[in-house]
Amino acid sequence: MKRLLLSLLLLPSLIWALVFDSDQISSLLPYVEEGTWVIFDVDQTLIESSVNLGSSQWRKAIHARAKETGMEDEEAQRVTKQFADFMHRFTPPRLVDPETPELIQQLQQSGVFVMGLTARRPENAERTREQLAACGISLRNRISENFVLLATHPAIYQDGAIHAGPNSKSSVLLQFIKKTGELPRKVIFVDDRPNQIADLEQLLARWNIDYVGIHYTAAAKQAAAPYDPAIADLQWRSLPAILSDERASTLSR
Repeated sequence: MKRLLLSLLLLPSLIWALVFDSDQISSLLPYVEEGTWVIFDVDQTLIESSVNLGSSQWRKAIHARAKETGMEDEEAQRVTKQFADFMHRFTPPRLVDPETPELIQQLQQSGVFVMGLTARRPENAERTREQLAACGISLRNRISENFVLLATHPAIYQDGAIHAGPNSKSSVLLQFIKKTGELPRKVIFVDDRPNQIADLEQLLARWNIDYVGIHYTAAAKQAAAPYDPAIADLQWRSLPAILSDERASTLSR
């Protein structure tokens, strides 16, 4: 199998790729066919924080505050990610799209290979499973074994999801393909970050795999709802207990 995979790398590029924006999770369905892998990001794609603390607006505020201290953008993003990883332990999740659990179940029941690919760190893998389960989502698939992935930084595959940590998602997906010896005919990747969509497109082009990248914008559009930093700060100070937005608003008056 390894020789076959190496041979595929040397083939001339004959792949087909499509990248587009959508706020509808169901927009992936017309592109599913035999041999397709459907890969979902987790945060701001499948689930998000149900309170101010840990929300996408909160992340933007942390990133802006980090840059105000003089950090370069890359370092500010790294610090924001560390805060977000910490918050996953506490914040209650909610679905970005209420239709997502049913859509995933339909794909799985139809024999489509579904998995997660998240930038969460490996130590958050069990928490990821718990949060997804609380929202009615299971990403477990035919690859039932959990295993470590060879990467610059720790990365694992567990309960149907790759936890890439600070590694690029494309690099750990490559290691997953090499580890399992499985090769999709097509990949549909749904993520809220355009750079992740583009990065995976480049990898799959080298592997001659058809690709549909969906920049998922639903969470960003919902983020237009009011964000109150005072509520988020109070929720932060109340950890490990989590105050609802309503309770925190009452206490902050």
